[in-house]
Amino acid sequence: MTLRLGVPSKGRLMEKTFDWFAARGVEIAQPGNGREYLATSSLPGLEPVLLSASEIPRELAAGRIHLG
Repeated sequence: MTLRLGVPSKGRLMEKTFDWFAARGVEIAQPGNGREYLATSSLPGLEPVLLSASEIPRELAAGRIHLG
C-alpha cells in the first residue's frame, strides 16, 4: 500500500516540511534541478506529491492524496 503525502512544492513551507520529516528519520528529497514536481522518500510506501500549498486541501478532498 502506498501513502500519498501532499507536500508544499516550494519555498519555506517545503523546506520546513522536509526538515520536519528529516528530524524524524524520513528523508524527502526533490531530485534533479528542483524545477519538477517530483519527490522521493526514504520510507518505503510513502509517496510525496509536491503541490502548491493552496492545492493540498483540494487534492485531499478529491481523494488524490491521503495526507497533506
